[in-house]
Amino acid sequence: MREHSWWITYESPYFRAGDFWIGILVGVHWADKRNDTSGDVFNYRETLRLECCAGLIEVGLMVLSVALIMYESENQAVDQFANDILFLPLSAFIVYVFASAKGFVSHLLEKGAMQWLGNLSPYAFLIHVPVINYVHAIAKRTVGTLPIVVWGGISLMITLGLASAYANLTKKQTTERSACMK
Repeated sequence: MREHSWWITYESPYFRAGDFWIGILVGVHWADKRNDTSGDVFNYRETLRLECCAGLIEVGLMVLSVALIMYESENQAVDQFANDILFLPLSAFIVYVFASAKGFVSHLLEKGAMQWLGNLSPYAFLIHVPVINYVHAIAKRTVGTLPIVVWGGISLMITLGLASAYANLTKKQTTERSACMK
């Protein structure tokens, strides 16, 4: 029952392109906010009055995201709505809150390890599905079925390793090209 919904949410390039563009638009707003000298481009503190409870809102949004991911209905239309349509505004709002708020989750995300992980995310996004599929296929042929936590952990480590290697390679090539152009 969830296969059709899964395809639309996870595999469909049209839907994923929409996610990508929403992310770009929210990122542009975030960049505008960061470059504004007043520090409050959206009048965020004045309009929503969230600075006192930003951390609770951040945690609440994350819990809502997990609940939405885990939600399953017998009705396919309800399932598709929960898995497809609700993710777009929720994702945009999560990025907006984390970019604007100063809660403890936002402060955690500003730490070095999280910045490193964020810088790898575009590369990891592009390769994670083939890595997951290869790990699953190799494991199935060699050791049999793996628990999903083990399978996911192995896939995560390989994805991060490959993404890090590719990020370093492209950074090196960009630096070399810049040096040649001078």
